Amino acid sequence: MNRAELIEALASKTSNSKAQTDRIIGTLIEIISGSLKRGDIVQLDGFGTIEVRNRNARKACNSATGETQVKCLHPKLAQD
Repeated sequence: MNRAELIEALASKTSNSKAQTDRIIGTLIEIISGSLKRGDIVQLDGFGTIEVRNRNARKACNSATGETQVKCLHPKLAQD
């Protein structure tokens, strides 16, 4: 399901227009994104837990060239 499909489904189940529903979804995404950027864990009962986890640095091999590369430590979004 993409954003447009979510807006369509939510608008059809509520008395809100698609424009109102789009603003609500946009605000929801903004709030969740802000919490994750601050390092908070977002827990939604019945949906799951979303958090940013750090992936350790590791070596990777480019299958096309055979070249070994080092992937640096970086954040990754995780959902449980």
